[in-house]
Amino acid sequence: MKTHKKTRSASEFHEARNRDLVRAYKQAYQRKELTTSHDTIRAALAMPAERFYVSEERAVRVVNQWLSGHRPAKMLPMQRMMYEEIVRRVHHLRSKRQHERINHLVWEVIAQPAPRFYLTEKSAYVILCGRVKK
Repeated sequence: MKTHKKTRSASEFHEARNRDLVRAYKQAYQRKELTTSHDTIRAALAMPAERFYVSEERAVRVVNQWLSGHRPAKMLPMQRMMYEEIVRRVHHLRSKRQHERINHLVWEVIAQPAPRFYLTEKSAYVILCGRVKK
């Protein structure tokens, strides 16, 4: 059983997220019914992401707080939505593998495909402005 996991750097994390978002945007752009860039961005954000784009350390810290009954009071709505999904999945895994360490379960969950991108339209627009070539 693994006891230590090497984490990726912040720049690797952001690059992977940005590439994934561009992929989703290009797929959404192909849809003829989407007539504005805002519609296309919204559609891209609603598409599944390759993973949950949050650092392992941050996810473990927040999930541990959440499971001990201390939900962070100051959390942006998209972050809250993301952590609700992560905690739900960790809780499900934990019910099946009770003796496994929480950090391993969190690492497993955040590496799974996410149901959407947990970004605001404004953040996605900023990312996409410098990256999309049609």
